[in-house]
Amino acid sequence: MKKLYTPKSEPMRLACFMSGVGTNVIKIIERQHALGDKSPFKVVAVFSDVKDPEKSNAEKIAREYGIEYFCRDIADYYRERKAERKDMKVRRSYDAETREFLEKQNVDAVALCGYNSLITEEIFGSYPTLNVHPADLRKKDSAGKRMYAGYNGAATIRAAIANLEEAVASTVHLVTEKVDGGPIILISRPLEIDISKEERINPAMVKAISENYLDDLKKAGDWVIFPKAIEMLAEGRLAIEDDTIYIDGERYDDGCQLG
Repeated sequence: MKKLYTPKSEPMRLACFMSGVGTNVIKIIERQHALGDKSPFKVVAVFSDVKDPEKSNAEKIAREYGIEYFCRDIADYYRERKAERKDMKVRRSYDAETREFLEKQNVDAVALCGYNSLITEEIFGSYPTLNVHPADLRKKDSAGKRMYAGYNGAATIRAAIANLEEAVASTVHLVTEKVDGGPIILISRPLEIDISKEERINPAMVKAISENYLDDLKKAGDWVIFPKAIEMLAEGRLAIEDDTIYIDGERYDDGCQLG
């Protein structure tokens, strides 16, 4: 069994990656501030792959909280190299340059907070990297694959509604080479899906309902379990063995559900 992070004399130095609004970044920072001098972690950098301030609040958040900000627009990066976004060799090069920035900031861990680009081993192989996903990643299809891996935002809720799920939940997992396929750490309390049969079969209504449920899930799920998981990581409470997470020495094959 190997600890994901071993505490030092100073708080764990965390870098938050984001592409859009950044509410998860704010909630993590707010948790740090709420803990004050007792916080086991400190957000020391905000990184974004989107330079447009109309699309990404990264620079605004970093300035507001006095945190180091770094951005390299990934669309520009690929365009300059005349490459397609699916070219993972270019992505590894991009991540390697990002890692150089993280090294200068003496970063210990990374949190993906609504980061819309896949990351490579240049990042998750160098730092314990956590992500929060708006679905219960324990659920699997008939082939044994995670049903909601690869979905983003409200599309995840729409898929749950289409599958006649009675509830949704958020999941914090360790990032690996498999998209949304890493070991599960925490699962939020379930948020009941309370809609009629008529609403389920109406695409326009499902779209609107999904947006509302996504907002509710962020509040009841993401904003609760993501800061908590980072706190646990910083305290040295998380370990891994054979792709299975251990919390305080106890094995959790499918993560720990809060509540």
